[in-house]
Amino acid sequence: MKTFLAVILFLAILVFAALYWQVRREQSRTGSSKAPRKPPRRVTGSGGAPPRAMPAAAAPFHEFQADDSKRALKKILQDHIGRIFPGDVEPPGNRLSPLAHGEAQRHIVDAVMAEVKALKNFRSVHRQLQKMIHDPALQIGSELSKMVTSDPVLAAKILNTVNSPYYGMPQKVDSVGHALLLLGIVQLREILYRNGLLKLFRSEDPVQNEIVEALWRHATLTSICTSHLHGLYAGLDRGTLFTMGLLHDIGKLILLKWVGAERYSCGPTIDEEDAVFGINHAIIGRMALESWGFSDLMVSVIEQHHAPSLCEANGLDMDAQKKKYLIVLFFADQLAKLMLNGEESSDIRPFLPSYLPMIDCQRFRDGSVDDVLLSSILQSEAFAE
Repeated sequence: MKTFLAVILFLAILVFAALYWQVRREQSRTGSSKAPRKPPRRVTGSGGAPPRAMPAAAAPFHEFQADDSKRALKKILQDHIGRIFPGDVEPPGNRLSPLAHGEAQRHIVDAVMAEVKALKNFRSVHRQLQKMIHDPALQIGSELSKMVTSDPVLAAKILNTVNSPYYGMPQKVDSVGHALLLLGIVQLREILYRNGLLKLFRSEDPVQNEIVEALWRHATLTSICTSHLHGLYAGLDRGTLFTMGLLHDIGKLILLKWVGAERYSCGPTIDEEDAVFGINHAIIGRMALESWGFSDLMVSVIEQHHAPSLCEANGLDMDAQKKKYLIVLFFADQLAKLMLNGEESSDIRPFLPSYLPMIDCQRFRDGSVDDVLLSSILQSEAFAE
């Protein structure tokens, strides 16, 4: 009799499990009641710069079902990635060469350096965070958990992330510890690294903070793309590319800090920066990274991150390896703009034709729509809100 009851109970459990997973598959296919399907809207905000008129934040991809979001993002990239390569579109008209290092007036350089020196903790914070993300012994249940729980805003954002439709949780997650496990140690380390550096640029001005967030969002997407695309060339270091992507527009954050939100809110191009401020973010980035003791590779590539659309390949004072880092960073920068604005991206800059001998265009295209990369982007967008 006991055996008979045990068999009946076991069969009942199997039937219940089968029904449960059938319902979950149906919700995954049609959209759950919590997140009805609707046509995805593109994220607004600029790629390399904040929008010309800072609009209210548009709905990010993660507000929709994960599969739908990935398909929408993939289509945007497939439809518009040709704009990054010469020959697919008309090349831009004659462009002025931006100011180079040493050409800005001394009083402007001194004023900018005062802002750089005010960020005296940047290098030490960066080193601490770098050590944290590369420490294989670091566990979610110890230091990482303490870092999150000691910051209520960060803890709330992490809970909000895992409860977004992207993760598709059947029940709301209220435990920070559970949320950390769902995110995973790699994703959590990168979140803490980016969030730790971002804090250094926040101010008491809410408008300025909005611009900072827009710039940092683009930098975050660029860092994800650069690190993912490290395999486009042999011998590139993934961690170095991640840092290049995150810091490539550090000069914009310092420029914003110097001139204030009111003067910077138009989101100037590099040419406009030269005309309005007498200096541009590429020069400022070099000044800052040199001051903080970053490597020559990091300084050189970030200073020249606009060069592939402005300077012929044989005119760059770089060895072949540096050029490979530069090409990957430039490509990732343009990808991030497309991911944020899609067909509305007006600031996409194509490679000059002289870079084509160094580029396997098909490999670059395939790498940009890789499912692993798209998933990483959507995870990051889920955290961005």
